[in-house]
Amino acid sequence: NSVTFTWDGVPEWSPAGGQPPNTFSATLFRNGDIRMRFDSISVTPDGSVLGVVGLAPGGGQGTGGAADLSAVQQPISFFDAPVYQQFLSTDPFDLTGSSLLFTPSGVNFFLYFPYLVGTEADFTGFALTNDEDAENLLQIEALNGAGQQVIFPINPNLTRIQANRQLARLGLDIFGVNRQVPRDGWVRIGVSRPNVASFFQLGNGLTGTISQLDGSVAFTEQSQTLYFTRLYDGPDSFPAAGGAQDAVTELSLANPNEVAVTLRLRLFDATGQQLSETVRQLPALGCLREGISTLFGQALVQDGFVRVEVDGPGAVGFELVRLDDTLLGFNASFGGGQESTSYSAQLANGNNGGLSIATSVKLVNVSGEAREVTLTALDQNGQEVGAFGPVALAANASLQRDIGELFGLGPANGPSTEGSLRVDADGPGVIGDVVFGDPNRLRFGAALPLQTRLLERAIFSQVANANVPGNAAFSTFTGLAFHNPDPVQTAQITLRVFDEAGLETGSTVIQLGPGNRATGTVAQLMPSTAGQVRGYILVESTVPVVAQQLFGNFALSFLSAVPPTVFQ
Repeated sequence: NSVTFTWDGVPEWSPAGGQPPNTFSATLFRNGDIRMRFDSISVTPDGSVLGVVGLAPGGGQGTGGAADLSAVQQPISFFDAPVYQQFLSTDPFDLTGSSLLFTPSGVNFFLYFPYLVGTEADFTGFALTNDEDAENLLQIEALNGAGQQVIFPINPNLTRIQANRQLARLGLDIFGVNRQVPRDGWVRIGVSRPNVASFFQLGNGLTGTISQLDGSVAFTEQSQTLYFTRLYDGPDSFPAAGGAQDAVTELSLANPNEVAVTLRLRLFDATGQQLSETVRQLPALGCLREGISTLFGQALVQDGFVRVEVDGPGAVGFELVRLDDTLLGFNASFGGGQESTSYSAQLANGNNGGLSIATSVKLVNVSGEAREVTLTALDQNGQEVGAFGPVALAANASLQRDIGELFGLGPANGPSTEGSLRVDADGPGVIGDVVFGDPNRLRFGAALPLQTRLLERAIFSQVANANVPGNAAFSTFTGLAFHNPDPVQTAQITLRVFDEAGLETGSTVIQLGPGNRATGTVAQLMPSTAGQVRGYILVESTVPVVAQQLFGNFALSFLSAVPPTVFQ
């Protein structure tokens, strides 16, 4: 973790000799920090300058940086310029007996990814976009369950993203390991500037084609209460038209703090009754990943939700549902704030061009009191095609239904309905999500949280428009969906696509009327982006809207839906 070099009783050089000894040390830490300790220093004048103490980032970067090191708050950052103190004969050396800790990171903000996994076939990938007009330094760190840095060749990885550029890499490349080395834990990314868009995906395909993929965005804050809304664990626990499937639900919780926290996890059934409770300790910077059956001793879970109460500053979490051929990933919800209306720009039911799609909606009332809830299905033009409710949802109760049944839209192999979903409650505290995909065995499927925060400016941090002629499995698309919930105003949505170097590759403007929905692949909306892999999409709207991104391949062996990073 560190190496220390000590100068033990070494005098200043002098042609006459006989100078007093000096003892000091420099310690280099695995994370890039450097500590300088001055035990016994005797400096003799040589003209007006006694000497200089400090560090520089190397590469001739920056100028200036003079400071009184004995008065600077530690750790002392040397992100993009030298930091040093010059001692003159009139300003004698005053650091004897002191210790200085320097850090190259310049870290002021953190992104938290509570799930890191990797085997010979499976991967976790990360995409980050620097939405700043200045360089951003990243300190990418993999941590294990005990809160220690995982022993990888490059951990942490100190790297930079130039202004308005993107970085997209697999975890094994970031940390310098080959695919035979297991990756397990969570990832913390320190950034020097706050405006960084992000997302991560996990899936298979390192040894073949991808058939499982899903993910979400990073956390930028933590909470003392977290909720996991979808639970399927055990034999035949996941419902499907082609027959129930076996499923496993894993909960992953990470402690972003330098102190230990205690987690109290409670499992509730669909009626709001508590079924089980367990307590876990998380060390500082530690993490926990366990299946529902192990956590709560339940052989079969098909519905309900989990509430996590944190004794300590807080935690972040991610939920992964594993089916035979599909992954469904959900960030833990913090409870929805004070909003009482939520949306999804994805509502699909029926057969369109030979492809059948079903959508399931899940609502959970975490408010602590009963709520009346109404669900409304809207078509592409904002016209109501179905409504359900108001229905009473007791405290801690949940509602999970297929939207074809819920709104009377017919079976998933019947006529097609596409549009948006609005959920209205008579008070805050109703959270939820949608799952959509193949209705028979969920050969392809994806999950998205219901959105309560509308956007005027946001970034999707990846583009994947791969074109491999004659190979539908390796040819991929990036889709976008937008819904304008405003009942009066038309939204003007400007889309701009950039490559990873920050060069614009396409743009378009969408006029989206009140209540309307717009969808399309990025290559359809902006043909100049066809074949582009890597890069990001900037979304700007004159009216607050709902937006989501979808990745898939043309063989439809996988889907992955990701919300945007919202800046405004």
